[in-house]
Amino acid sequence: MSLCPPYLTYAQTTALLNELGFNAHDRECVLDLTPTIQSDIGPLYPLNRLERMLNRAYWLGLEDVVSELAVTDQAA
Repeated sequence: MSLCPPYLTYAQTTALLNELGFNAHDRECVLDLTPTIQSDIGPLYPLNRLERMLNRAYWLGLEDVVSELAVTDQAA
């Protein structure tokens, strides 16, 4: 049995990227490149895949990403 990672909705993911200081173009890039699961409420972003993508964003410090995702994970 495999465990499913927590997922964020499009709105939650966009809000997180805004909090991290992404501009509209960079935000759309991350949203386009992060694999999603389609659901009846729209795309869902696996938190572990989103974290992996954000770790590659050179303008963010790893500590900023990890701490922000930890807070988001607890709220999800």
